[in-house]
Amino acid sequence: MPPKLFCHGIRDSVKKQFEPELASATVPYSIGVHRVLAQVAVDAEAGNRHIDAIRSVAFDETSEFRVHAIESLAKLGEYRDEDRPAIERIVADVDDGTAAFAKWLVALSKEANDQDRLAQSLRSADPLARLRTAYAITRTAEVSDSTKTLLAETLESEPLDSIARVYLIVAVLRPGPSDVAGKMLDELQKHLQSDKVNEVFHAGMMIGHFGDVSMVPALKANLNAAEPDAKIGAADGMLRLLRREGRAKGSKLWDIDGHEYIDYHTGFAPYILGHNDDDQIATVTQSMAEGLSNWGPGPTCNKGELAKHFLQAVPHADKVQFLNTGSHATSQTIRVARGATGRAHIIKMKGGYNGRHNMVAANVLSTKQALGGQPIKGDEYPLVPLTGGITLQEQALHTPKPISMRL
Repeated sequence: MPPKLFCHGIRDSVKKQFEPELASATVPYSIGVHRVLAQVAVDAEAGNRHIDAIRSVAFDETSEFRVHAIESLAKLGEYRDEDRPAIERIVADVDDGTAAFAKWLVALSKEANDQDRLAQSLRSADPLARLRTAYAITRTAEVSDSTKTLLAETLESEPLDSIARVYLIVAVLRPGPSDVAGKMLDELQKHLQSDKVNEVFHAGMMIGHFGDVSMVPALKANLNAAEPDAKIGAADGMLRLLRREGRAKGSKLWDIDGHEYIDYHTGFAPYILGHNDDDQIATVTQSMAEGLSNWGPGPTCNKGELAKHFLQAVPHADKVQFLNTGSHATSQTIRVARGATGRAHIIKMKGGYNGRHNMVAANVLSTKQALGGQPIKGDEYPLVPLTGGITLQEQALHTPKPISMRL
């Protein structure tokens, strides 16, 4: 799990855990340790020390772990022109499956023909070559249209039981949602139950990238898997889904453990349309893109249009004012009422939430003991401030008084 944590901004704990490993780690495990530490390094000098350690293995012609080190360099995006001759010799000397990682490293040169050469490995008869090529393309920042087309064609013809299939699905999905994304996500969820751990790992991560929170339970089931990589893929996918969705969609909420709840509270009513409503988000996004300011400069055309609709729906209303929060609204309401009547006291229902400002921050969740221990008939309950910081003068405006003295 720790190596994936830095993808979620958790670096210090990963660094502390892996640095001691170097003292006893031997190749090939040390290659992976150096790769992780290069990614969490606090400065370029420290990062380069770990990268150089990997390069020393990658370009040692006597090492049996050269390809493993080449893969790590590719994952780190560490291509150097001076290394190209050595990399090309590896490509020429090994089989298609092994050559895929070396082609991937060369493709980082961003030369179009280098990426095309990598993509052509999708045509290999060796499923391992197709698997590794698809994986490499998944990690490539920019994918050409011709490569996307070849990926789609390869996936179309790839057998359902092929070891390369899940990697091809991931590579097709990676550039962004497509018309067939739903179908592919359904297939990825089936791969969560695969007996091939690498498939489970990558399926979990891609569901995190392109799925939605309804898929959290399927991921959560793998948190108890025996294989660490299955747990890592599931946890990574869950973190991405829960963070991206804000842990809420429509009428549902999810906690960090993936438990689902129905939201009857609705944030004291603002979520009447549900959480993260697609139409609402699209409208707000469009308004922001148009450069409109909806707070501060005064009425806008959008406010005027909404006010017209509101007054048509509520015929007895003469005017309408839009405010930023419910607390703003109740504060302004009390101010207007006091200005119009010349009276200071207000009546507030016990247990009702009317905002956070001092005039109404009382008697929301008061205990029976705080209210005197007994129900009160025909009179007011005692004031119980919601928090400290409410002055005695403000509390006095809520203090119960005999009927004859009220208002």
